[in-house]
Amino acid sequence: RVGDLLADYGWRLVEQAGPSYFRDTYIRPTGRDVAASPLEWTALAER
Repeated sequence: RVGDLLADYGWRLVEQAGPSYFRDTYIRPTGRDVAASPLEWTALAER
């Protein structure tokens, strides 16, 4: 859905990272057992 929204404005979605990415990349390596917010999403787009 993000890709469609971006396309409406002339952008192309390159990559999208959600909570599981942040958890696995940044939280778990610290040894902490906490969840990432389901609202934490990042999108990389190019025109």
